[in-house]
Amino acid sequence: MTARRFDKMSRGDIAGRIIEYLETLDRSTREQLEASMREAMSSPADRPADRKSFFSTWENIIKGIEF
Repeated sequence: MTARRFDKMSRGDIAGRIIEYLETLDRSTREQLEASMREAMSSPADRPADRKSFFSTWENIIKGIEF
C-alpha cells in the first residue's frame, strides 16, 4: 500500500483504498482478517486496550506474523 496523505482524503476514500489493498492479499489472510473483525464486532470495546489489541491483531495478520 503506498503512503499518501490520508489527512486530505475523505473517510470513504481511505476505506476504499484499504479494501482495495486487502483484496490483493491471499485468501487465508483475508479470512483471518474477517474472523478477527467479526470477533471484534461481537464483543464491546469498553476499554481502549481492546481497540489496541484489535489493531495489533490486524497488523500481525497483514504482516504474516504468527500469534
